[in-house]
Amino acid sequence: MQRRNAVTVVLTGAAVAALLVLVASALVWRLEGGRWYDVRTASMGRAAPVGTLLLTRPTSVAKVQVGDLVTFHPPGSAETYSHRVVAKTATGLHTRGDVNPVADAWTLHDKDLIGVVAHRVPGLGWLLRGVPLLLLCLGVVWLASAFVNQSLRDSVRVVGAAMSLAVLGLVLRPWVGLQRIGTSAAHEGVNIRAVSTGVLPIRAHAVHGTDSARMMSGDVANIHVPHTDPHGAYSLGVGLSLSFWWWVAVGAVMLAPLLWCLVVGLDPVEDVDGEVA
Repeated sequence: MQRRNAVTVVLTGAAVAALLVLVASALVWRLEGGRWYDVRTASMGRAAPVGTLLLTRPTSVAKVQVGDLVTFHPPGSAETYSHRVVAKTATGLHTRGDVNPVADAWTLHDKDLIGVVAHRVPGLGWLLRGVPLLLLCLGVVWLASAFVNQSLRDSVRVVGAAMSLAVLGLVLRPWVGLQRIGTSAAHEGVNIRAVSTGVLPIRAHAVHGTDSARMMSGDVANIHVPHTDPHGAYSLGVGLSLSFWWWVAVGAVMLAPLLWCLVVGLDPVEDVDGEVA
């Protein structure tokens, strides 16, 4: 019991310290004019896959160089984009998403720019997007555990936390995703151009063919689909394609509740005579 309390104190202290450092860093970044955005579309491919957190610094047209990744509002729009600068002329900046076949239709000026991307953190955008839902689920679990017998309370909380993460995955679907970004006619079928939008490596394949491609997050692939289904639709199938170390990482995450119980332990259970079992 003493060992469990000591481990809990250490882990809790480390978590609180990490949270304080994160909050302080975010506050300093914001006060210096920095902003952060999570990527929700696949237009930047491997440079900024869906779910990437972008940290931007204020900039101007004069400071931006061709090849920089900038965040901006297109002229006359409130939407936010993060694309690469492909040309800099006397009239302003011209941008394009890395996987897009043509440049954007607009020309950017100082009033349109939000900032230049200084840092990219893959996957962290998914986490920040899911924080409100995760906190809500954990709050429900902790509240419900208060009405459970104390000997079972820790077990309920461990299982509830695992289920909260599962619900988060089902709602956001961050692990596996594929987005079609183009289709072109080909001999006896079509070529489908697609980009991986999930965190985990996948293999995309033609449902009615043999062509396939292994894709990491943000990868773009062209897959030939030679036949259609009975309704005349062309389609791609998606499956996990994990290496040994990917399986180790996924297994560790799935076994986290068990590892927590083995390392930290649960409250001892008392038998009917009041003795600790």
